[in-house]
Amino acid sequence: MKELTYALLLFAGVLITVQAAINARLGHVLGNYMHAVLVSFVVGTIAALVYCLVEGGPVASWETVRNVPWWVWTGGLLGVMFVWTTIFAVPKVGVSVMFPLVVTGQMVAAIVVEHFGVLGSPREPVSLPRVGGVLLVVLGVVVLGLTRHGQPAE
Repeated sequence: MKELTYALLLFAGVLITVQAAINARLGHVLGNYMHAVLVSFVVGTIAALVYCLVEGGPVASWETVRNVPWWVWTGGLLGVMFVWTTIFAVPKVGVSVMFPLVVTGQMVAAIVVEHFGVLGSPREPVSLPRVGGVLLVVLGVVVLGLTRHGQPAE
């Protein structure tokens, strides 16, 4: 099961990379990055709705929805910020530099979140090997940035 999870995560990485390039092109065509974000989220919302209708799983009660912490509702806002940032960045630095920078930010945040057990995550103390992993990704960003040929799309 662990191998399947890893394969799915690799596939998700492929999907978000392709998504970033598609959304950047959409932003260019529409002439407005936030309009591209809106189109992306509307299409995604329709797809999620269709899936939920076909799946037919149980729907959370109003009581459950009312009693969740306020911050659980911010995920969609964070998604909007992420998608807008990728649409903005891809034409300027390319996908091959943007995503390692995104991964670096994710790794730093993950180490902090796990160190303090934030948002209910399991605690894992900061360690030299974990920080070293982040530094290796930063080195990868530098190498990818130095080896880019040509000009950004914009």
